[in-house]
Amino acid sequence: MGNLSQILLGVVDTAMLGRFSPTALAAAGIGTIVYFLVISTLGALSMGTQVLTARRHGEKNFVQCGQALDNSLFLAFILGGIFTFSSPWLAQSLSPVLESEPEMGKLLRVYMQYRFYGAVFALCNLAFAGFFNGIGRTKVRMTTAIILTVANILLDYLLIFGNFGFPKLGVKGAAIATTLATILAFLYYIGSSLGRGYRPTYRYFHLANIDFTWVGRIARLSLPLMLRSLVGMGGYLAFFWIVGRIGTVEVAASNVIRSLLSVSWMFGSSMGVAATTLVGQNMGAEEYEKAEASGWEAVKLSIIFMGIIGALFLFFPSQLMCIYTNDLAVISAGIPILKLLSIVQIFAAIGLVMNSALIGAGDMRFVLGVEVVNTCLAYLPLAWLLGVYLGFGLLGAWSAEAIYNLIPALLMTLRFRGGSWKKIKI
Repeated sequence: MGNLSQILLGVVDTAMLGRFSPTALAAAGIGTIVYFLVISTLGALSMGTQVLTARRHGEKNFVQCGQALDNSLFLAFILGGIFTFSSPWLAQSLSPVLESEPEMGKLLRVYMQYRFYGAVFALCNLAFAGFFNGIGRTKVRMTTAIILTVANILLDYLLIFGNFGFPKLGVKGAAIATTLATILAFLYYIGSSLGRGYRPTYRYFHLANIDFTWVGRIARLSLPLMLRSLVGMGGYLAFFWIVGRIGTVEVAASNVIRSLLSVSWMFGSSMGVAATTLVGQNMGAEEYEKAEASGWEAVKLSIIFMGIIGALFLFFPSQLMCIYTNDLAVISAGIPILKLLSIVQIFAAIGLVMNSALIGAGDMRFVLGVEVVNTCLAYLPLAWLLGVYLGFGLLGAWSAEAIYNLIPALLMTLRFRGGSWKKIKI
């Protein structure tokens, strides 16, 4: 439910900007990827927090769960603060490199600047999410995500189009709306942490908990995940740069497709969060067979849900594209891509869950290795070769996405079945 609300946020954001203009849609799409390149890379600390918390929770060591949260928040404040204060410089420096035309570059610069103002709050939210997921209290994250989504949708409606007397800010309004909603979510996490009886058990929010031994432990555990996120999101950014060499309409269509894919991925990543927590908790309790069983069960559920979404891609592509935009060129460009990606959802379902299950076991280096090899040797070279060099356009570029999903599904399934991850100590 938490992921669903977050996906709805992206869908509404994209749909509103799609009604505003294709250039605004393209700029926000690229800006969002740049933002998540940073936030997902640094936010991998959250996954390290979840893995540590789940393992310690399985060991019944609740005080160390609270220590994990405090030290994760400490890192989030330091790292997020750097990007919050440097947001104008980042936007000014990156937009000329990423633009496909001057007008898009101008909008991209504004969008990135106002999104990065919320970086410190976004990273703190991820630290809280890692803690609550790790102890199995996923409802806290769900409620926070719903609050963030509803607030963002309302603020989008007011600030993008200038309704009810608010200024009509377009792309800038979309970025401000998301940043304000992120701050509101942070305040809810603080309130939940203080008011629901968790603090006496887990003993967090104590300065004495800040320990550079713990900071180092979280950082070491998270570093492979940070590098993986950097490579993965960097790959997405490079993919959009490649698509930008084809055309602005193609970038806009790709932004819509990414948003639709996120609806499908929501199911896989949700099952992945469950697999990370259950694998970690069961390994902490030395219940290795239960840990393995939870991973396979999550894969089954992910295949079912993502397979249904894939069927919608195949049979209703034009209707899905029309949710986001009424621009016929953008819709026409996106239809064959959705049909291509329909069957790919099965492989993505397997890869997403197996990836998360191995992370829950602490097998970070293998996960990193697969991402690096897949992105650098398959995904990006094929996207450039098929989309630009050989002239197959958008369909050629997105064909690389199919292969990008197939490779980790195969390699991570073999790794999980092999069982070497059961010997990993954290």
